[in-house]
Amino acid sequence: MRSRRLLPCRVRRVRRPRDRRRDRHQLRARSRTVRQGRRGGEYANRQAHGRLRHRCADRRHDSRRLRNPPVLLARTSCSRARLTHRREPTVTEPRVIELSEWDSKQRLSGLPTPREVLTTTVEEAIDACEDLGGRVVCKASGVAHKSELGLVRIGLDAAGVRSSWEELAAAGDGTVLCAELVSGELELIVGGLRDPHFGPVVSIGIGGVATEVFGDVAVVLAPPEPGELDDALATLRGSTLLRGHRGSPPVDVAALEQVVMAVSNLLDTDPSVVEVDCNPVLISGGQPLVLDALVVRAAP
Repeated sequence: MRSRRLLPCRVRRVRRPRDRRRDRHQLRARSRTVRQGRRGGEYANRQAHGRLRHRCADRRHDSRRLRNPPVLLARTSCSRARLTHRREPTVTEPRVIELSEWDSKQRLSGLPTPREVLTTTVEEAIDACEDLGGRVVCKASGVAHKSELGLVRIGLDAAGVRSSWEELAAAGDGTVLCAELVSGELELIVGGLRDPHFGPVVSIGIGGVATEVFGDVAVVLAPPEPGELDDALATLRGSTLLRGHRGSPPVDVAALEQVVMAVSNLLDTDPSVVEVDCNPVLISGGQPLVLDALVVRAAP
């Protein structure tokens, strides 16, 4: 039986951290020696300096290889190792359709809103401005989060409507929603969604900037039982504002319940609706007015 001849191989010893520190000290010392021209001549010191630099480079390579060792996950038919990367599974979100503000308010039957007109031409918008009191709020239709995009113009007269209509129409679906200009003392938020565990739920809370800052919101099941809305409003930290604060009239809870029931009924009767957002709900003279609404439906 023939004996196999073992070929010599080079085994590299991985240096420990104290070896690397020692080599760095020697490298600095010999670098100073090369600059000063001492210890047996400049040429010999340069040779030692080069050898020591290669040793430090090899040890740095060994340390990096130990810190990030490759993982062999599969082998090819040629018995060569192949490195593969594990891919995270992609989660596909369900497709949804966001209705325009006009269509959303039409679906929420019984919703108290300001007087509004959906205009398709500049002339219609100017006529609506005269019918709604001379100053209106113009909003691009078919765009979500219009305020953040600067697509809401407040207090426009006929000249302002004429100059802004084309820009707002081009940013949306080609129409512009003109609403009467109203003011109030408090903003609320009413919303609803279809929870996978509890089913339709409705939320109500302090709206405006306080919604994102404080998160003062109460959640009830839809449709709410009699007296459940009053209990939910009492749990809010800003419930004092609802009872009237510094001379402002108290909020009409019965009228506010109509807004909550409109959101609840839409979630209960239309299974395709996944989310409803009425924000802000302006309290003007104690009466709620829904200034903006958004209905999100699941795509067929």
